Amino acid sequence: MKKFLLFLCALLLFTTHVEAVIIYDNGAPNEETAYWSDYDSGWRAADDFSLGAGNNVITDIHWWGGYWYENTPLELDDFTILIYNDLDGLPNEVVWSDNVGNVNRDITDMDVGDSDIYYYWVHIDSPELLSDTIYHLSIVNDTTNDSETWAWAKSSDGGFSWGPGDFWGYEPSELAFNLTAEPVPEPATMLLLGTGLVGLLGFRKKFKKS
Repeated sequence: MKKFLLFLCALLLFTTHVEAVIIYDNGAPNEETAYWSDYDSGWRAADDFSLGAGNNVITDIHWWGGYWYENTPLELDDFTILIYNDLDGLPNEVVWSDNVGNVNRDITDMDVGDSDIYYYWVHIDSPELLSDTIYHLSIVNDTTNDSETWAWAKSSDGGFSWGPGDFWGYEPSELAFNLTAEPVPEPATMLLLGTGLVGLLGFRKKFKKS
């Protein structure tokens, strides 16, 4: 009986699970070019984004890039994620950062020239950002102890910021990334969960008496 109750509880919890959803999509690589964003190169990239009301907390970041010049992936990446506020269309002050280090990485069937494009993703604990407000996302690798230089893949035409960090310039491209979040369960879902658990407890007590 105990195993049956545990199974029903697990089933109820599984039915309330909500998959992460894309809250900002800047596109996938178009295989045209990529831009250095590497502390070793002295250049870093940042692209703007904004979030709608109710989707103000980023839980995962997904992006694409590769390694120049030998097309050899690092054994261990060393990524830092930064979020800047905006000043006149360019990154201004860092409002959040995290050295996430070595992240999830898969090779894709895409490339830029002779270099393969890789897909990266990492879970983060970002602060609650203001809705409908421009921010800039910067993803920077550190290949100081390696012969390769990491570059962030382009997704489409548009614009992003590129510079050595103490100042930023404007480049006519968009960078390949998207932001996802795990939605908070709706009150009706939580009520259903609570009602189900109470019902299971009542069933268990009734079973014991009979």
